[in-house]
Amino acid sequence: MRCNCGYTFALSPLNGGGWTDGKFIAVVDRASANGTYAYTYDMLYATYARRATKSHPGRVAFCGTVAAAVAICATAMGGPAQLTATAAGVAVVLFIMMCAALCRRAPDRSALEQAVQVWTGARGKLKGSITESGLHEPPPQYAEADIYDYGVERLFIVERRLLVDLFVRNGLHAQERALILSTDGYPEYLMPVAQKILAESPELPVFFAHDAGSGSGTWPPVAMPWLDGHAQIDIGLQHEDVGRLACLKFTRRPQLALIPLDMIPYQTLTTMLSMAFTYRVPLSILLDERAAKSQGIPSSSSNGGDSHFG
Repeated sequence: MRCNCGYTFALSPLNGGGWTDGKFIAVVDRASANGTYAYTYDMLYATYARRATKSHPGRVAFCGTVAAAVAICATAMGGPAQLTATAAGVAVVLFIMMCAALCRRAPDRSALEQAVQVWTGARGKLKGSITESGLHEPPPQYAEADIYDYGVERLFIVERRLLVDLFVRNGLHAQERALILSTDGYPEYLMPVAQKILAESPELPVFFAHDAGSGSGTWPPVAMPWLDGHAQIDIGLQHEDVGRLACLKFTRRPQLALIPLDMIPYQTLTTMLSMAFTYRVPLSILLDERAAKSQGIPSSSSNGGDSHFG
């Protein structure tokens, strides 16, 4: 599909499942903070779902007010039965519209997947997207001394390899002075380094991050004897935490059994992780204002977010 100006559209309502180039680019820009961050498809879908389920208080108030006014006027003024029935019908339709605006369900993920497939077929891979692990080999001119240069203050073990790529590509390892690995020992070339650092630093804390609803609930899910003797803190996402996060409200309709950690907006997620690292507490403590206060942790609102971390 080509515009009169010469621009060729990749997506149209005919081939993109209801998507257009403008709508798709807006979602990608939001997920990546206008190209600031690399992002996963879970982040992309969550951005789309938040946008699709966003309530519009003005529309809800308008529909509710008009429905009530029509119903009241029809009752008070009486008049021909046909007119009264029509007014009642209008009121019912407006009431249904109001309920629909309040109870929007998260969109089917397949519509986004179709749009991504069409877009990548026309334009190539989405810039900044992370679709597979890519840290299997050391970077050019890699030296173990580079890790010591920024100083490792914690070991951060995540459930999935894509999370390692997400955090490393966005510089969280340097920002938080963390050595980041997955539970299955990825990137492999860093495992000997991690074991050496742990052996040399008995006080080094170990943090675990995981999706809500994954595994048996015990972390780490596999035996890691090389971590023995170190403080181990589970800062993964729990199902009871999800209800306290406004940014994950869309996961309640329908209720998702597994909620990936990276469905939380990246800036919000890294703010939470930074506080969890600093105070050595689970996310559940940070998300409970009373529990956080009892441990001397400032509220999230004083750290640039609202009490529900967005």
